[in-house]
Parts: sequence; structure tokens; C-alpha cells
Amino acid sequence: MKTKANELAEKEANKKFKKLPDAEQIHMMATTAYHKMGDISRDDPSLCFISGDNWVGNWVTGYGFFHVKFPKSSTRNLTEKEVQLFNKKYVQISNQPPRKIEIRHNNEQYNKKT
Repeated sequence: MKTKANELAEKEANKKFKKLPDAEQIHMMATTAYHKMGDISRDDPSLCFISGDNWVGNWVTGYGFFHVKFPKSSTRNLTEKEVQLFNKKYVQISNQPPRKIEIRHNNEQYNKKT
């Protein structure tokens, strides 16, 4: 349940983050991930954020590794059910205000480029 304070905190947090254009903002499910520190793969498919055409991004939850390489072979689009599920959730880092996950299910445009 959202309180007025949470809504205000979320608006303030969203102002600080500049969003990429929709064509570059892709949420997908992945299992395999490689960081310069090593293999940070997960056993079950997890939500990741991929930016641009090079399949590099980061996990939505976890320890906060940036510039993670997600091989195309182990990455897939979200199902409609997963989109609905994640669009109801929030993520929070430490004592920062929670941020709502917003998934736009328009990956077909992105997949044509790769």
C-alpha cells in the first residue's frame, strides 16, 4: 500500500535518474551473466536491464554489479504474466526511497536489430 510520503519520495528519486529512450531501455530475463570480476550467473531466470545493442546491463536486484555482459543465448523476453508481476513490484537500495519497476513490453523492436 502506497502512502503519501512514499509517493513523494518516489517522485523525488525519479527526478534524479535520467531515463534512456524507450528503444534503449530493455528489461529481459537472464540466467548467465559475466562481469569483469567473473561469472555472476544465477540458477533461475532473473530480471535484468540491458542498455543499447551490445547486451550489456545489470541485474535489477542483487549486489549492484554494473556493465554485466548477458549472452543472447541465455537471455529471453519477459512473458505477459512476468510483465504484469514485475510492474506491481518496487526495489529499494539501502535507505533510499523505493522505486517502482516499470517494464514496457516492446522488445520486438529491439530484437529485430540483433
